[in-house]
Amino acid sequence: MGSSYKKYSGAGNTFAVCEAASLSDEECSRLSMQTGTDGLLALSDSSVADVAVRIFNSDGSRAEMCGNGLRCLVFHVATQRGLSEVSVETFSGIYKATVSSSGQVTVDMTKEDWNFRPVSLGKSFFPESRMFWLNTGVPHLVVFVSRTLSEEEVFDYGRKLRWHDVFSPEGVNVNFATFIGNKEIKVFTYERGLERESQACGTGAVAVALSAAFLQPIGLQVYIKTRSEGVLVVDFSEDRKKVFLTGPVKELKLSEESIV
Repeated sequence: MGSSYKKYSGAGNTFAVCEAASLSDEECSRLSMQTGTDGLLALSDSSVADVAVRIFNSDGSRAEMCGNGLRCLVFHVATQRGLSEVSVETFSGIYKATVSSSGQVTVDMTKEDWNFRPVSLGKSFFPESRMFWLNTGVPHLVVFVSRTLSEEEVFDYGRKLRWHDVFSPEGVNVNFATFIGNKEIKVFTYERGLERESQACGTGAVAVALSAAFLQPIGLQVYIKTRSEGVLVVDFSEDRKKVFLTGPVKELKLSEESIV
């Protein structure tokens, strides 16, 4: 196809960014499976924002939104155009973001309705745990567990929950969350479209933080520690009507697949 792209890491979550106004969805889907990243961000012009993006998972499927992908895209656009603030048109709406001099990217993740609800799946899945479903741009299940799960457990339980009949037909991203401090949570996420655990998940971090706020007082800032050992920060406004996601972004060499 001859398309050029750049690679970025958002707290360990890797993406290829491609100037793709002339590429069809089918071409972008094929390219997303060839980049060796977690997804492809297909950049084009927008009449309502600074840029528009089509998001494709590593399996070629289309995604409505992606928090860390959005942060990588904003970093790319800000660097290329000399901006510190960028607005992005996505399938889930328009998002606004800022880039700091240290490479931290903050996205306003606020939605009018998170469609938040408790979930009960009986005794077959973590009967001692609290589970919540919500949509932070894409659907997420948050499972609070009392211990850190192994990679094998995240894959096995994550796959079963991702395809559970309750979440049919679109399925769900699955986050296993463990409090490791009053304001710090360790999170492992099994992602749709990757069909495996990701090193980090931005929309998942927001889902976990919002669910944690329902369980106990956590203040206005939560630290989400990812599998990559990166840290994503979720901030709330006083009335909790505004939610912001902040984390690091780095450009990768094209030979690199993952870096924090």
